Amino acid sequence: MSKIANTHTASKSYHTRLSIIGLLILIIALLVSSCGPLTSDVIVKYRTADTKPEGVDEYACDGLCPYDEAGHSLTVANVPDGVTAYFAPIPAEEQEQLKALDFDGFTCLNSISGNLTFYNDKTQEWVTSFAETVTITVDYTYADLQAVKDCGSELEDKDLWQDLVPVFLYMPAEDESVNIWKPFSDYTVIPLEFDPRSTPDMKAGTIEIRFNFWGDDPKGFGSPKGSI
Repeated sequence: MSKIANTHTASKSYHTRLSIIGLLILIIALLVSSCGPLTSDVIVKYRTADTKPEGVDEYACDGLCPYDEAGHSLTVANVPDGVTAYFAPIPAEEQEQLKALDFDGFTCLNSISGNLTFYNDKTQEWVTSFAETVTITVDYTYADLQAVKDCGSELEDKDLWQDLVPVFLYMPAEDESVNIWKPFSDYTVIPLEFDPRSTPDMKAGTIEIRFNFWGDDPKGFGSPKGSI
């Protein structure tokens, strides 16, 4: 009987060890996945712009758009009749994940302004092209200037605005594995004013962006220079 009991005890101990090992593997797998560069949920929400999402009405732009979490002030002009612009802020925790993605064409992601999107008032469908040029103006913040300085720019440079490059998260519909930040292209960017001596309570400057085509991607500012 003792041999049978010992065999049963050994078998139970063996299975216990297997259970513990399996549990440890599961815990490690969860830890690894939680430390990954980006959860799919964050990206998926920026790939579903065919119709206006619920809860976005509070971010509608009637000329002046709501401020984002980084304090950028954005104004939209010349939007066609029957179309409304929405400027949704991106929560800080999502920004940290989005900032972890790769860059193409610049080296520093200074800030993420938000997600500007256009929808048809009647059909609620996403609008991506405009017969006449739409204009947005965006105010720089003091934090943007400091981020440019950290990327290697001199704040006294009168042409520093050129180091605040508008960027967007490129997410081609035909390849959902591609999520990469790129500088704006096919847009006209005009500096309206710039003050490198601004303080935290002052507007640092303003740029104007003119376009006839627009997407549904997080937007922000980057710098072409490398960090020092």
